[in-house]
Amino acid sequence: MIIKKVFEESIPICFSVNNNFLPFTGVMIQSIIDHSNNKDNYDIIVLCSDASNDLKNKMVSLANGKKNISIRFYDVNKFFKVPKSLFTDNVYTQTSYSHEIYYRLLIPTLMPEYKKVLYFDGDMIALTDVAELYYSTELGNNLIASSRDYAGLCHCYKEGDDRRWYREEVLGLSNVDNYILSGTLVINVPEFNKTYSGQKLMEIAGSMNWRQHDQDILNVVCENRILLVDGGWDYLQDFGWINYLPDWLKKEYNESAKNVKIVHFAGQRKPWVNSSQNSEKFWEICKRTPFFNDVIERLDLNFDLKNSTLAPLLTKEEFDKISKKLKQ
Repeated sequence: MIIKKVFEESIPICFSVNNNFLPFTGVMIQSIIDHSNNKDNYDIIVLCSDASNDLKNKMVSLANGKKNISIRFYDVNKFFKVPKSLFTDNVYTQTSYSHEIYYRLLIPTLMPEYKKVLYFDGDMIALTDVAELYYSTELGNNLIASSRDYAGLCHCYKEGDDRRWYREEVLGLSNVDNYILSGTLVINVPEFNKTYSGQKLMEIAGSMNWRQHDQDILNVVCENRILLVDGGWDYLQDFGWINYLPDWLKKEYNESAKNVKIVHFAGQRKPWVNSSQNSEKFWEICKRTPFFNDVIERLDLNFDLKNSTLAPLLTKEEFDKISKKLKQ
């Protein structure tokens, strides 16, 4: 069963998350709505196989009163066989993901009525209208558009790190400098469907333990057919890794940092783990959504509330209540 259009013309935006991550994704969706315009229609689709009715209702309510915005859910497991062998461990941070990270590979198969689709990770916030990315990206014959993985590239230039070896020898990439992130994608649906079926991509996904999961796969299957966009569309805070990059990549990253359009709270940058760069913007948006209490429930137990960017936004009652929760 394919995903049908709800508007004749629209900007389709896709997410792929599990139930635990839905509240954070709700903040990202709210940020997209905050910067949307009245001339375009926004067709927002959340791929999620275990969404609770409570969180679904909250998510859909974000579009209340907005005739040009649609928010709906699609349960991939009901219509597509996803391999149980998918590798979900993170070999770099010693954490684990869910199978949903691979669902973005199915977007062209699930959405054949669309010409191109925007995909975003849930741990992001938009600082501008994503319509700009949609309309300014001319994909041509390329399968996807995305930005360079500057954070990961630093490991390719760091002595003693095996990331370059992995990307060149295991993934077989001819130019690791063009390795892209999969947090922000512009997907060329017709070209992708001419080249790969969803079933084939799932077979590839289950064929080995991809260190960076769907991101590795997209870099491999789309190599030489990737359009690079400005890094400001998937901006990650620098924790000192930029110093390992050659000057030309360092310059590119610094230029993108001057015009951040989407903040990506990847890895330990997450505002609900610690107060990283731009986390105050996340909390300002979160406080206005019906997901605030759900996000608070998911706060890291080591979260430093007193020194956080969340604290100034709280009443004394809210602060005390959260403090009590974190001490339990």
